[in-house]
Amino acid sequence: MSRPRGGSRAFTLIEMLVVIVIILILASAAFFLSRKAIDRAKEASRQAGVRAEQTNRFIPGYRSPTPTPTEP
Repeated sequence: MSRPRGGSRAFTLIEMLVVIVIILILASAAFFLSRKAIDRAKEASRQAGVRAEQTNRFIPGYRSPTPTPTEP
């Protein structure tokens, strides 16, 4: 590969495209993992609400320390 006269080596188009593709792959992996974590957190919240409702049924007068979400 020949070098420009200034002595510095410039990036080629192929190298820039490879870098962009690597960045896109990493971004999509991060998005997928964050989406999965959000879904798990929502499921845990739903299960906690169900447990609180079950506790309210079995122990009269018991109030959950955290408010349970209400359906609109």
